[in-house]
Amino acid sequence: MQSKPAGFVSYSGITPALAGIMWIVTLYMLCQVPQYDFGKIFLLFSLAFVVYFYIISKQQVQWKFWLVWSLIAKVSLLFLFPMLSDDIYRFHFDGLLTRAGENPYGVLPENYFKDNPYGFPGFLIEKMNSPGYYTVYPPVAQYIYAMAAWTKDIVLFSFFSKLIYLSIEVIGLMYMVRILKQLGKSPSLILWYALNPLVLVEGFGNLHIEVVMVSLLAIFYYYFLTEKMKKAGFFFALAVNVKLLPLILLPLLFFSIPRKVRKSFILSITITCLILVLPFVFREGFFTFLHSIDLYFRSFEFNGSVYAVLRILGIWLSGYNLIQYIGPLLALISLGIILRLSVVFARGNNREQQLTAMLLIWTVYLLLATTVHPWYIIPVVFFGMMTGNVYPLVWSFVVVMSYHFYGRTSDLLHIFLWIMQYIILFAFMWKSRVVKVVKIKLFSS
Repeated sequence: MQSKPAGFVSYSGITPALAGIMWIVTLYMLCQVPQYDFGKIFLLFSLAFVVYFYIISKQQVQWKFWLVWSLIAKVSLLFLFPMLSDDIYRFHFDGLLTRAGENPYGVLPENYFKDNPYGFPGFLIEKMNSPGYYTVYPPVAQYIYAMAAWTKDIVLFSFFSKLIYLSIEVIGLMYMVRILKQLGKSPSLILWYALNPLVLVEGFGNLHIEVVMVSLLAIFYYYFLTEKMKKAGFFFALAVNVKLLPLILLPLLFFSIPRKVRKSFILSITITCLILVLPFVFREGFFTFLHSIDLYFRSFEFNGSVYAVLRILGIWLSGYNLIQYIGPLLALISLGIILRLSVVFARGNNREQQLTAMLLIWTVYLLLATTVHPWYIIPVVFFGMMTGNVYPLVWSFVVVMSYHFYGRTSDLLHIFLWIMQYIILFAFMWKSRVVKVVKIKLFSS
């Protein structure tokens, strides 16, 4: 699947046709298909992935052309309002609060709209999916939402949010190419991430900020590779303050870094995080953020794998849902496995093994999570690209089956699609070289 770059060489007539198909399919899906229409969503995603897999499997793929095309496709998505997710209403609410001088961590939407002192649009509370919960989005995410929320018009908020995402994405893609070259890999691998339909739809169609986090992780890892640890620490801290999840990589990074530069890396992360958090931390309500994270592990569930099995078992044994116990327990098990992987893979300071460990760590976290939304797979696609592992690409397709939870389908179909999703994923994981590496590393050490 890896190939030598062909650049802007001549291409056959099928190339623009395929580009048009991917573009039209994605746009149609975002423009026309509501969240509950699982049949159309799955069909259109399937068509997009057929084109995607065809392009990236070409031996003489014109990666520069397709990279430019991915950016053109994302520009076209600037003008489309998110249809497959209602998270935008929370993003806009948080941004408006910050611009109004309020602390977004200290205001419950359902309480705010009892009086609505700043005259926010009423549809925000009507369409928000968790108005009874405090926000869980870290400071950099809040700054982005605030920059985009200069208007109460949510359509304009969507446009400017996507514009910010795209600006960061362009820089992130440049650094991804640099990393691939630094590792001696073909730059054409960039298409695994840049053209991925899930990344396009969930990141630039539905405004999920994982794409910003991934771009910052790419910049971080380039500086980490080139041993510029202060810059690496700065960008890692930015990524953590977009979404907290990169923290699961910190043990691996800590054990991998030579002692002589470890201090500057950790200090850079600490100082950057403090600067980003300070505008919020001394204001009323900041620590509700921690309460919301605790609630996330004890209350939220969607499309989990191991958790779903334990949930069924718990209901069978006790008669009720034991998520408040199972969620934290799985989080502890996940932490234990992550620490073990971090210690084992940090030995030898091999960059290829280091990236494989990052992929494994993220995979373990998601397999043991209570909640696995489709956009949670975006970072796994990134690490799959960096390591040349195919199962993340397959996962980015089969996770689309989870949209059936929103649909008007039967319980039997829910169960069937959930089983199929994870059977296909585990089959590809088992065949991947990652499993072989894990066996060698864990059982020979």
